Amino acid sequence: MPQEVPVPYLRNLDKLVQTDSAKFTIRGHVHHLGYDDQTFTIEWRDEEDSLKSWNAPIGFTARVKCNGFATIWIQCKEIGNPMTLMLINKFEGIRKGKDFEVVFDVSAQTIQVLVNGQPLGDFRRIAQSPTTQYLGVTGDGLALFRPDVKVCQDADVAKRFVN
Repeated sequence: MPQEVPVPYLRNLDKLVQTDSAKFTIRGHVHHLGYDDQTFTIEWRDEEDSLKSWNAPIGFTARVKCNGFATIWIQCKEIGNPMTLMLINKFEGIRKGKDFEVVFDVSAQTIQVLVNGQPLGDFRRIAQSPTTQYLGVTGDGLALFRPDVKVCQDADVAKRFVN
């Protein structure tokens, strides 16, 4: 990780990304359909509102937490919850050779997924259990999140919830 990245805004401890920004974007490009060569970029703004970015290495897993809202896992290779890159692919969007963006808007409490600049819709599967709840809307690529949403970190459990 580049040493010049301010610790409060991006730290590699437990591969955790934290930000207090009102809106930020994770961008990436799918280089390989087998998910071995994916890379993505984390962008955020610092205290002076300067845009910062960091190219995540292959296999990197980012856990993004915004202002006390839900923790969202963005992963290259493993299925963790509906915002996982591999699972987004199941919703017909991210394919080899395409660019994708995951835009977090904390004030609006929304997450928007864009593929080649177009919204990725169809978050029809709403997984609910005593410990896990995912909220979503269809058609416009928006997925709602809220503070009481609990993230499922078990891949096998997530597979059962989201088909």
